[in-house]
Amino acid sequence: MKEEMQHQWVAGFWRRLVAILIDIIIVAMIGFGLGLFVGDFYAQMGHWSSLVGFFLALMYFGIMNSAIAGGQTLGKRLVKICVVDGDNAPISLGRSLMRYLIVGVPFLLDQLLFMLVPAGSYLIYPVASIVFGGMLTTVYLFVFNRHTRQSLHDVVTKTYVVDLYAQKAPLESVWRLHFVVAAALFLAASTLPYMISLVPQPVINESTLRVRSVLLQEANVVDVELNDGLASVAMSETDEQTISYIESRVYLGVNKVGDEAFANRLALTILEQYPEANQKDLIQIILTYGYDIGLGSKWHSEAYNFYPREMQRAE
Repeated sequence: MKEEMQHQWVAGFWRRLVAILIDIIIVAMIGFGLGLFVGDFYAQMGHWSSLVGFFLALMYFGIMNSAIAGGQTLGKRLVKICVVDGDNAPISLGRSLMRYLIVGVPFLLDQLLFMLVPAGSYLIYPVASIVFGGMLTTVYLFVFNRHTRQSLHDVVTKTYVVDLYAQKAPLESVWRLHFVVAAALFLAASTLPYMISLVPQPVINESTLRVRSVLLQEANVVDVELNDGLASVAMSETDEQTISYIESRVYLGVNKVGDEAFANRLALTILEQYPEANQKDLIQIILTYGYDIGLGSKWHSEAYNFYPREMQRAE
């Protein structure tokens, strides 16, 4: 009987999952709607544009899950569940904001990790524990904590997601083994940077760094990715040729992906600053405009191919 009452009061896995998916779609639509008016601002933020989605979600979930909105986001309202404290009462705004920060910060840092922590810094280990341990523990408890259905943010803030109309029922404590698993996940996550360091990494070419630095000085260029390598190209059904190439993906703060003259200038810059480029078969410039706000992304790209030998003859 106790188990039956408990399941009536505490919201089940599928209702919570449906509510979360609905809410993510709503917040993403808000973010993309704003992007129609301030898309260039998003694009100029580069990787930092994920902060837009984070703060939109913080405000949405923080306010809607608090007593201000009866503990219900729009998703929770549709499936008739709400966030309450141990007394079955809506929680304060501050507590609701903290509840979202616990689940949201690890996902935000996951996108900004290598921008915030310098390469080789020992800070990478505790930060990795927070990021990956936090994400893994949140998902683990959400799926496997069947007694109280509390995920990490609920356990820390002592909140519950419950059926809107059910009477409060006595609950068992969170199974202790869940805390052991959570601790193990945080510990394992802290070792992830070391495990990654054991994998052979490509050698960073100083010329590549110099070219990237020069390209970043171009107006409206937000970020640059530069790669070189070999690729097999099918010349016919039976003939395959290997070509050497340099690929540069250039992220723009304004939408000028159709500007071939600009792409040509970037290719010439690569030829001037990167001596090895003169020996390549192909320089590909990919002009990219768009943004990633964390909850979703919007990108538009155009690729331009230039051939170093032809460019040298043209000079």
